[in-house]
Amino acid sequence: MTEISKESENRIETLAMYKVMEGLIHNINTPLNLIIGYSQQLKKQYPEISHLDKINNAGLKIDEIVQACSKQMIQRLQNKTLDFELNQWVRDEINLLNNILDIKHSLLFEANLSEGIVSVNSNPLIMGLFFESIILYIIRFAESFHSNKTIFLKTHSAGNNAELILHLPVKTTKIKIDSYLSKLQIALQKDYDFVADTDFPFVWQCNNDGEIIIILPLKG
Repeated sequence: MTEISKESENRIETLAMYKVMEGLIHNINTPLNLIIGYSQQLKKQYPEISHLDKINNAGLKIDEIVQACSKQMIQRLQNKTLDFELNQWVRDEINLLNNILDIKHSLLFEANLSEGIVSVNSNPLIMGLFFESIILYIIRFAESFHSNKTIFLKTHSAGNNAELILHLPVKTTKIKIDSYLSKLQIALQKDYDFVADTDFPFVWQCNNDGEIIIILPLKG
C-alpha cells in the first residue's frame, strides 16, 4: 500500500473538515431562515405580540454567530500565510472559542482593540491553534490557583509590526509560562511541519507584567 505523505494527509483532513463545516452551516441556515422570515412576517401582522421580537432577535443572533464561526473556521482551514485585519481576526476568534464549552464557561474575554485598521500578514491556522492552546492552558492554571477568569486582549501597531497582547489573570504569572510556550511551539512544529526560524508566522515574548505579546508583520 502506498504511504500517504504528511502534506497529502493534511490536505485530505482539511477538505473533510471543510465539507463537514459547509454541510453544518447549510443545515443550520435552512431552518434558521424560516424562523427569521416567519417571525418578521408575523411581526407585521401581529405587532402587539412582543415575543415575536425576541424570536426574531434570537434568530438574527444565531445567524451572526454561525457566520462569524464559519468565516473563522474556513480561514483556519486554508493553512497558508495571508493578509487579514487583526482586530477582526480577534473578534472572530473570540466568537469561535466561545463555542467551545470548556472555554465559554471558564473564561471571560475583554478586548481593547486599536481604533485604526491593523492589516497583518500571517498564518491564521497556526495563530488560531497557538491562541487556543494558550487559552486552555490559562484556564487550567487559573482554576488551580483560584485566580480571576478574565483575559484582556489588546492590539496596536508597533513600528513595522503589529502586536496582539494577551494580559493573563494575575496569579498565573507564577507559572513558568515561557517554558510552556516553548514546549507548545515545538509541538506545533511537529504537528504542522513548519520550522520556527523560517516558517513560524509570528514571534512571541513574555514579560513580568503577566503579558504574552504576539508580534506579527504588518501587511507589506
